[in-house]
Parts: sequence; C-alpha cells; structure tokens
Amino acid sequence: MARLARAKLALDTELARSYHDAMRALQKTLDAPGEITIGAILQAPGVMRAPEEAIDSSAVWPAIERALRAALTDLIKCGSAKENIWPKI
Repeated sequence: MARLARAKLALDTELARSYHDAMRALQKTLDAPGEITIGAILQAPGVMRAPEEAIDSSAVWPAIERALRAALTDLIKCGSAKENIWPKI
C-alpha cells in the first residue's frame, strides 16, 4: 500500500502579484469591465503548484540500472537481428 503524505502546495505570491498587476493594467488599458478574481490569479501558470519532492537517487538507482541494462540488451539483440530482418538495398 502506498503511503500518502500530506504535502503543502507551493504558492508563488510574488508571481501572483505580478499577474494581478498585469491584469489590472490590461483591464485599465482596454477599459474592460469585470473583476479580477483570486481564481483567475491561481490558474495563472506557476502561481500554485505541487511541491517538488526530493528523490533519493541511491534508492532508485538499482531499478533504473536494471531497466537500462534490459533495454540495452534488447537493443543489441535487435541490432544483431537487423541483418536477418531487413533486406540489403
């Protein structure tokens, strides 16, 4: 069973403020009616994101190495069989 951790969202408040200021300036320039909502700001790229998790490379390396070795073995086999499969042009 996977362990579920309760992670906090990463909020970039400086970026959010920048988006808000840009939206207000655009609204003023265009003389556009309407509200700039927190929802609109939160949907802007990079404002709200899941926190990055550190990965212990020593813990995952064995699985990566096995997968790489298997893929390389298959690739070598495919290369050897290539002469038998593909006609010479």
